[in-house]
Amino acid sequence: MGKIRTHSHWGLDYINVTLVQNRNAGGILVAVLDGGMDVRNDVFAGNVWSDSKAVSKIAGTIPRVDEHSKESLGIDFTDPENLVPFSLPDRLEPYHATQVASIIGGRPVLGSYHGGLAHSVKMMPLKIQPAHPEFVVEAIYKAVKFAISQKVHILNCSWIIYGQDKRLKSVFEEAIENGVLIVAAAGNDDEQLENYPGYPAALRSRSLITVGAVQSDIIDHLSPASNYGSLVDIAAPGDGGLYVGPHKRQSNPPGKTSFAAAYVSGAAALVWSEVIEREMPHHQQAEMVKEFILSGGRQVAPRIETGDYSPRIKTWGISNPILDMRFLASK
Repeated sequence: MGKIRTHSHWGLDYINVTLVQNRNAGGILVAVLDGGMDVRNDVFAGNVWSDSKAVSKIAGTIPRVDEHSKESLGIDFTDPENLVPFSLPDRLEPYHATQVASIIGGRPVLGSYHGGLAHSVKMMPLKIQPAHPEFVVEAIYKAVKFAISQKVHILNCSWIIYGQDKRLKSVFEEAIENGVLIVAAAGNDDEQLENYPGYPAALRSRSLITVGAVQSDIIDHLSPASNYGSLVDIAAPGDGGLYVGPHKRQSNPPGKTSFAAAYVSGAAALVWSEVIEREMPHHQQAEMVKEFILSGGRQVAPRIETGDYSPRIKTWGISNPILDMRFLASK
């Protein structure tokens, strides 16, 4: 067993993104479909998408603006009868959306935070959680539709909805057709994903990356919690990010695919910004980003023990299974 890494930034070194000199992804827009991030946190200064006209149109009302920036910062889709802009901090303990967003594109803050992957990327907070169970699909559907209308490059989906649903399938397929790259968490249920399909992780597309999690306390090992199998494209660190609020001195249990997906979204933003020709059709751009991410993956043994308490062996289903950004260091 490898040495336990206790600081929350081990993942940046693990995927070798610290070797990349230029980590600015200006011009790339990532929609963060989650619980609503703390947009006022210093690590997001200048990185939060805002467009009062677009927000007003979708919400059907005069936007409620942030009292500091005087702009609308994100939309709350959790009440299907009252889609409103939001500027409130992330209320979903333990501040899941804020941690996810900080990994994707948090700025370094001297003495407190090393920063995320893509420091100048724009992030669009679209709040879909928490919501009443019967409203979750509706919230996701409308949020994805809005993201498509705003021509986002990447959808970060650090969650999975199990079961069959025609509306979810159709809206994610629409996003793919419009050149959006979807980055999806594989899920944390220790299951082979083929047997328990869910959205959007189990959709097959050249513009969708499904992400499993590596945990920090066993080097190169798939997390015991992570779903696995041939539908999983790549694995990334399953912990890290900015810890805020009453949980800031604690860390979540390692190996969560939510955070692994965030690493891949940040990596995809860097690739899109640095090496993709913008003259190509949008769907080809998204497909090329996925090709770069997967072809640059680090090779490890394809069958890996899950740990002391689970001696059985999981199959990764992938040949270059670990996210590695060294290929971008030479660009």
